[in-house]
Amino acid sequence: MDETKNNKKLIWFIASIVLIIIAVVSGIIVLINGSNQKKAEDTVEEMVSKANEKKDWADYTLEEKYQFYKDKYGIEVPRKNLDFEDMHKTVNKDIYAWIYVPEIGIEYPVVQHPSDDSYYLDYNLDGSKGYPGGIFTEGTYNKKDFTDRMTVIYGHNMKNGTGFAPLHKMENGEVFDKTRYIYIYTPDDIFVYQIYAAYTASDTHLIAGFEWNDQTWVEYCRSKLGLTKGTDHGINDYEFTKDSKVLTLSTCVSNPPNKRYLVQGVLLR
Repeated sequence: MDETKNNKKLIWFIASIVLIIIAVVSGIIVLINGSNQKKAEDTVEEMVSKANEKKDWADYTLEEKYQFYKDKYGIEVPRKNLDFEDMHKTVNKDIYAWIYVPEIGIEYPVVQHPSDDSYYLDYNLDGSKGYPGGIFTEGTYNKKDFTDRMTVIYGHNMKNGTGFAPLHKMENGEVFDKTRYIYIYTPDDIFVYQIYAAYTASDTHLIAGFEWNDQTWVEYCRSKLGLTKGTDHGINDYEFTKDSKVLTLSTCVSNPPNKRYLVQGVLLR
C-alpha cells in the first residue's frame, strides 16, 4: 500500500515538474515571439522613418547633389574641373565660386573682397587696376554660401562682349527662352538656379534698398515674373515661398547710365 502511494506521489511530482517545464518553456516562447515581433515592428518603423526623413542638403555628397538635380528636375549639371585650392595659390585667394551660363557664354570665377565691396569694380583678379574688373559679390550684403534670400553677383558690361555684357543677349526673347539655368559651383557644393526674369531696372541697391518680410518677399519675387520678352520658361506659376532663394546677375545699361540690367533665377532645391 505504501509503495503504491509512493508511486502515485512520484507520478504526481514528475507530472508537476513536466507541467512547470511546459509552462516555463511556453512562457519563454511567448516572450521570444513577443520580442521578435517588437523587433520586427521596430525595424519597419525605423525604415518608414528613414524613408520619410528629409535629408539635410549639407549631408549630401557632391556626387549625390549632381544625382539629385538629375532625378528631381531632369537636369544634367555640367561637370567642371575646378581646383579652388590651386586658384587661390596661383590666381587670387578671393575666388570662392564659379558661375556658368552656357547659352550666353558666361563663365567666370566669382570673387568677394574681404573688406572693400567695390574693389573688383576697379581692380582685376591679378591686382592690376582697370577693366574688366571681377565678377563679384559684396561681403557687406552676401555670405559666400548662397544662403541669403537674395544674392547679387555684379559684372561690368564690357564693350568687347566680356564680363556680364552677354546678359543683354537675353533682351531677345528667343535667347531668353533658350537660357534656362545659372550654374554655381563652390568647392563642396553646386547650385542650380532656374531663370525666371530678365529686365531693366533702376540702380537702387537690390539688398540695401529693400526690406522684405516673408509676405513682401514672395510678392517681390512674383512681381518679376513676366518681365521679359520670352515665355518665362514655363515658370509663370512657380510657387515662390518665404524660403525661396534668388540669384540676381546685375550689369550696367549703356543708355541711360542710371539703370541696371538684371537676370534673376530661383534656386532649385
